[in-house]
Amino acid sequence: AYVHGMCVACAWHVLSCVRHVHGMSTQVAKDLVNLGNAFCDQNQHAEAVPLYLRALAIDQAALGDDHPEVAMDLSNLGIVYRVQGRKDEAIALFQKALNIMSAALGPDDPKTQTVARNLSATQVIEVNVVESPRAMPAALSQRLSQKAKTKTEEQVKS
Repeated sequence: AYVHGMCVACAWHVLSCVRHVHGMSTQVAKDLVNLGNAFCDQNQHAEAVPLYLRALAIDQAALGDDHPEVAMDLSNLGIVYRVQGRKDEAIALFQKALNIMSAALGPDDPKTQTVARNLSATQVIEVNVVESPRAMPAALSQRLSQKAKTKTEEQVKS
């Protein structure tokens, strides 16, 4: 498999070398996120998950749980989970990321607003047409059905 022209095994090897030189720094976390983003760009979301999780663990250890970079890691993971249909997990991650961003950067910061949009987009309620809250009440439906039946009977008699 290839990501942006580089074979996946080669990308992992490069990351291994970077980790060897830099240790488990936030730069390694950024590289992991970039590789995860490359996988997502290729619709290979499952491959991005372990990269995002590792980046999250590194950033949490280096920066603390309430750092905006940790919030971005949570948001990246939330995006993948949303694409994978893991809506509840995605919402929880976006909510946590939004809380961190709001506290650290304020509600008007562009990064905070991006996370808020991701949360909102994930929370969109999907309503089955059959279960629509605008469906006709049963009593009305029955009455209309009865009127239609009566009209049909009258037309047959004519």
